[in-house]
Amino acid sequence: MTELINKASWPRTSHGTIDWEAVFEEPGSGLIPLVESAHSAEAIVKVVRVIIEALFTRQSDRPLRDGFLTTVDDIATQDLTTTKKLSTALLREVKDDRIARATAFIKQKKSGRASDTDATADPPETGGKQENLPPFNTALAQTIEKRLVVLRGNGVDGEFGGTPLPFPLSRKFCEHLMTIIAEHVAPALAQHAAEIISKSEKLPEADQVKDIVKALDTKKHREALWEHWCVEWKVVTEQAKDHSVWDKICQPSDSYQPPLNDDNEMLMGLFARTPDTMDRQSTALYQIAGQGEGAKKAFEEYRQGKDVDAALLSACYQEPNVFIASGFLKDIMRDHSDDVRHETFPLTIRFLSSRIK
Repeated sequence: MTELINKASWPRTSHGTIDWEAVFEEPGSGLIPLVESAHSAEAIVKVVRVIIEALFTRQSDRPLRDGFLTTVDDIATQDLTTTKKLSTALLREVKDDRIARATAFIKQKKSGRASDTDATADPPETGGKQENLPPFNTALAQTIEKRLVVLRGNGVDGEFGGTPLPFPLSRKFCEHLMTIIAEHVAPALAQHAAEIISKSEKLPEADQVKDIVKALDTKKHREALWEHWCVEWKVVTEQAKDHSVWDKICQPSDSYQPPLNDDNEMLMGLFARTPDTMDRQSTALYQIAGQGEGAKKAFEEYRQGKDVDAALLSACYQEPNVFIASGFLKDIMRDHSDDVRHETFPLTIRFLSSRIK
């Protein structure tokens, strides 16, 4: 049901905010036409609940969310015609709320009084993607997001064996990290990306982020910016006063197991890796795990010179029967000392040590 809410595909206004009128009212694709096309009161209520829960996700939204969901529960007792009518009216109330938020935010941005933490401005929810920031900031965040999406694969963003997901596999962590990169890392790196930014500025505003993301994924620009990325990342996360940015990245969460200090370089290294390379690595591990008796030897040959830790962790969570229940994970770890395991497979050992014993 949650796939109905694809925030990344929603249209934007010229100010960069979400076009809420189109999101709710667009014939054929809008949220309200979606509700109106439902054939049962039960289906309508389910869709409306998903919409409310997806739009009101922040802690500050909780009172509004609870109020709207209470109204949805009342609507659920009505017949189909009444349910459809009341649900449509409720969604238009939500739409008006979102338009009012966006309008207030734009006005405060123009006056220079708004900030990303300004509660009175309350910028629209973007699912982890930053609005009203320079295109380069958003593009850099999306570049890292693409790497984490590969690691997440087809995994479910929830719990595994009763334990929250490791941070690299969590959608919530990805959104959290995107926000920090856009706000704290991108401004420093932008000065080294003048060529990319200048080229994108010749394009329509709506195409600039996509163009920059494409450029950042090319070998030429990725290698040219790598050294600068490393410097700026370390300055922001290690040398900034009180390490406040790194503390934000590692802040506790009920949704995932957060990174530790030892994960700093792993996250920094995401910039150097392409989604295609990461995807091929995951595919190779899956093929190796299915080789039966020759799997262990094939794995040792394949991993030489490569960092396969994150890909292995991802594979184990996505395909536990292939990688864990089959005994593959135990087999490939059996001949390594604890020191080698922790040095070579730090993520896998940390999050799956109980599956190796």
